[in-house]
Amino acid sequence: MNAAAPRDPSRYSERSTFKPSADGRGPAPFDSPLPGGWKVVMAKAELGGITVLLVEDEGMQAMDLQLALEDAGASVIGPVEHVDDAWDLIDLPQLDCAVLDVNLHGEMIFPVADALLEYDVPVIFVTALADQQLPQRYRGLPIFHKPLSPEPLTRTIKRELTKRH
Repeated sequence: MNAAAPRDPSRYSERSTFKPSADGRGPAPFDSPLPGGWKVVMAKAELGGITVLLVEDEGMQAMDLQLALEDAGASVIGPVEHVDDAWDLIDLPQLDCAVLDVNLHGEMIFPVADALLEYDVPVIFVTALADQQLPQRYRGLPIFHKPLSPEPLTRTIKRELTKRH
């Protein structure tokens, strides 16, 4: 699997929402005022230049997380949904962080998490399990419970990478 090149951290993400043009044949031209108060929003890419391994076995959750991370400026490797597939990706040199579902089709991700931590790659868990169901050695790591909001996740990734440097 080829990973996308990391994005320039100074790059901005552009999100646009358009109403149809007055004649109804497509969006209003970009350089014209948008009717109905719609506007173009430019937001700094919070995770620009960061490459995240995403391991999640629930399709919709994986897609939502991938889109949220990419919208925040990250390059996403994955999502992958099996422990064996995650093993194949953990030694990529450009990997900055990993977001790991704890239980993948009944198999726990802990050996992969241990290897990533050995490589000094920050690990963030996503799970439906209660905290006390996780082994003690992981209780100091960031843990998000499903369903989750993307904004706290992106802030946590940024914080974990800041602690590392």
